[in-house]
Amino acid sequence: MSNWKRRLLPMSAACALLLAACNTDQAEEEVKEEETTAQEQHEHEHEETSHEQEEMNGTRLLVSYADGFIVMNSAFEEIERYNIGPSSLALGSDMRHVFVKDTANNDSYTLLDIGIWDEDHGDHAHPYEEAPVLASYEIEAKNAAHVVSFNDQTAVFHDDSGLVEVYDAASLSTIEEPIPAYTYQGSAHHGVAVPLSDGTLAVSYQTEEGAKLPGGVKIVDSHGHDVATITDACNGLHGTVYTGADTTEKLAFGCIGNVVAYDVASKQTASIALPHAEARVSTIKQHADSSYYLTNYKEGENPSTKVGVINSETNDFTLVELPAAYGSAFLVAAHNIGYVQAENGMIYKIDLAKAEIVEEIDALQPFNLDEVKVTLALMNNEVLVVVPMANAILQVHGDHVHQVAALDVEPTSVLSVTAY
Repeated sequence: MSNWKRRLLPMSAACALLLAACNTDQAEEEVKEEETTAQEQHEHEHEETSHEQEEMNGTRLLVSYADGFIVMNSAFEEIERYNIGPSSLALGSDMRHVFVKDTANNDSYTLLDIGIWDEDHGDHAHPYEEAPVLASYEIEAKNAAHVVSFNDQTAVFHDDSGLVEVYDAASLSTIEEPIPAYTYQGSAHHGVAVPLSDGTLAVSYQTEEGAKLPGGVKIVDSHGHDVATITDACNGLHGTVYTGADTTEKLAFGCIGNVVAYDVASKQTASIALPHAEARVSTIKQHADSSYYLTNYKEGENPSTKVGVINSETNDFTLVELPAAYGSAFLVAAHNIGYVQAENGMIYKIDLAKAEIVEEIDALQPFNLDEVKVTLALMNNEVLVVVPMANAILQVHGDHVHQVAALDVEPTSVLSVTAY
């Protein structure tokens, strides 16, 4: 082989190596450009989502009145009005659909799509907003008084038949009538059922034949078979809370003389004695970001001036004396704070951890509990005061209130839903 050929081979090899290196550099540069483009696209999508959330209103306020209900946004602007007659509203487990019960006849319910929701896109949630839609179908009911949404399921208890229908969140739709995932047949009474994360159901039952209110709670499976008894010693059971998820699930039931607390994971039941044996707890309020419950406390027929505070971790019960009587207008907000609207017009802000009144807010003129039903609601952790005698909704702001909505109807209650 000639010298020039011998010299050419190394040069060709060098060129090949150089070309390979150039190709490698070019490929790496293309990968970097693709990664940069992907990152920019990712950031752009986040910016778009954030911008959409700013432009969109992710809260809906449903205001009930005698002839139906109004759907509003968080700016208290009316979106839709449904003149369908007296209705009670309960949020479904998908946080998008609302169970609308006909309270004039107590014989049917249907679903409302409130028109706001978000979808999981992996590292972020994408918001959606549409007009609300009321389903055209009606589901037969036998006085379905209590609708409980928990653990991605909704349980509807029919008082007049004892039937419980349990719906999966994914089945809720205004297009097609949802079919229950399963049903349970108990006896007729004013009862309640709570779906648990393991697929079972906590359901009330009568301990005295013919009693309107139940006296016990048991757990049944999806085939209707008894699994365990939570309690058979909750006389006059009324008022239920359900908190946590999976290993932190807790239930509590109001009774005459006691409150029954149940830890689902440990299967432990605690009977919390009330300070007075004849006293009754019939309403219990809670908040996902609070470890305390707030209860009513009735010792007789007259309106009460006492509320109960329950530490859900220790099951301790403490009474708080208020300067004036109250009705059903009380709630729990985040950070262990409770609010009670009293008939003297004052809202009492309670530090539940200390069981102490920490602030008095002058909200209304004094009113008669027998004549007027003022209610409280939370919207994005802001306290709303629904004032039927003024056709208005007020909002608590620090140590005072201001009007946020003037209505042309007399409001009876409010349901607030925030999707994003």
